Amino acid sequence: MRTRRIRKLIVPIYGLSGAHYDLVSLSRLLHELIVFTLVEDIDIEFRWFLGKERTVDLPGVNHAENVCLFSGGVDSYAGLLLSQEALGEVEGVFCAHTDQARIIHIVADLQRRIMGPRG
Repeated sequence: MRTRRIRKLIVPIYGLSGAHYDLVSLSRLLHELIVFTLVEDIDIEFRWFLGKERTVDLPGVNHAENVCLFSGGVDSYAGLLLSQEALGEVEGVFCAHTDQARIIHIVADLQRRIMGPRG
């Protein structure tokens, strides 16, 4: 059975605030990351979208300038700490499925005992 491969990634940039990004460096970094993780040579294309930026407002969720994905593992915890050191304020983002009760408990405990008090 043949699988359809992705050859191009289109990254939307909303509004005029994206004018200050170094898109050449960002494209190169994304390309290297994709090649390393997926072993696929995928072209990166940025597309500008004028108008209101898309946002999602969720009750009880803080808004942060920088976010870092957090899986609950040691490597993503180190990534979160390094991001905070390099960028200042960073919000760790964790997402789990209901069948991951153990990791949800571990991450909640980390937030309550370690991450929360450290900001």
